[in-house]
Amino acid sequence: MNFKDKVVVVTGAGGGMGRATAIAFAKEGAKLAITDVSIKGLNETVELLQSNEVVAGVVDIRDISAIHTWMEHVKTTLGPVQIFTNCAGVFKPAPFYEVTEQEWDFTVDINLKGNFFFCQAAMKQMKEAGGGSVVNMASTAGEYGSIRAAAHYAASKGGVIAMSKSLAREGAPSIRVNVISPGPTDTPMLAATEEEKREAAKRPMVERLGTVDDMTTAILYLSDNNKAGYITGEVLRVNGGSLI
Repeated sequence: MNFKDKVVVVTGAGGGMGRATAIAFAKEGAKLAITDVSIKGLNETVELLQSNEVVAGVVDIRDISAIHTWMEHVKTTLGPVQIFTNCAGVFKPAPFYEVTEQEWDFTVDINLKGNFFFCQAAMKQMKEAGGGSVVNMASTAGEYGSIRAAAHYAASKGGVIAMSKSLAREGAPSIRVNVISPGPTDTPMLAATEEEKREAAKRPMVERLGTVDDMTTAILYLSDNNKAGYITGEVLRVNGGSLI
């Protein structure tokens, strides 16, 4: 794939999907700028990357000023961002009737608001530099509702889909914006017991949970202008047939 020396920003890179995405881009020779709220997780990811072309920083995605400060640091250190992938997110299920305003704000601020303003900062740099690619992470819950009791999470991910389609229009023709919509995937965010994982694995037609490799393959594909240059505003369902 065509990522040699490309400046790539990955959020939520301290573990799970974000870490796997950063590693996948690093293997393709990208220059990486990675963020997470956990310094411990970030340091572990940097060690795994084994590359000098990595800039890591603790950024709370709820802090808009921190987002813009970080993105300016990336531009000064590595150059304008060319590829942005937002993997930062939270999933804290709760029955609709019990969700508090604090829980709503926490979920929406991280999954949607922070994503929005990271996209804003990244796309400003892309526009000035002549183009780029954005891949946001949604969920099948954002398409047909959450199977587990998590209406606030579903709302945030549905918002990511609508937002990304709008950004694809505003970013055209030089900036492509797409969405990955994972089905049940075996990462810490799934927050499930082994029995719950076995039950979840029955939903997809392929009868297994998704893996981080399933998702990173799709992320890199959509990020590659040579392979996916005619794709924008798309929701790529990587869900094993749990939603068709």
